[in-house]
Amino acid sequence: MGLGGVGDLADFARAGDLAATGDIAARAGKLADFTDSIKAAASGLNIASGAGGDFAAMQVLRTIQQGETIADIVSEAKAITYTTGNEVALVKLASGERALVTGGTGGINFEDGQITRLFGHTHPYQVPPTGPSASDVQALQSLGQQSSYILEHGQLFKFGAR
Repeated sequence: MGLGGVGDLADFARAGDLAATGDIAARAGKLADFTDSIKAAASGLNIASGAGGDFAAMQVLRTIQQGETIADIVSEAKAITYTTGNEVALVKLASGERALVTGGTGGINFEDGQITRLFGHTHPYQVPPTGPSASDVQALQSLGQQSSYILEHGQLFKFGAR
């Protein structure tokens, strides 16, 4: 049973009809399937421009060294996004290192537990400015963050988990 929305919830509700037969084991099995679907849908997180394009798995471009300025890091991320069309993010990896990472033109897929903080990310120049996408906000919520930054069409701004 996938977690596609209302239809799946309706399927789960219909599974309650098994209660009339008193088949507790069958109901428990349906509940376990439903729980597994939720876990699968919740694993990992994404950031996205919200304007479409291909998502790609996170690839580490390089780690950030002590003493680097945020202005230089932002300029580098901006240049990479401008030249490749791909989103770039400054993150804290699970290892504790800070790194510049990249994904696709539509966003970056992070595996569950791969990052512990999203400091900021870019949105590609080829698409109209969209502000934070639903995926951007969900990523913050999943990481337990209050805010992060987006660099979009040369403008850097802060956004929140709402």
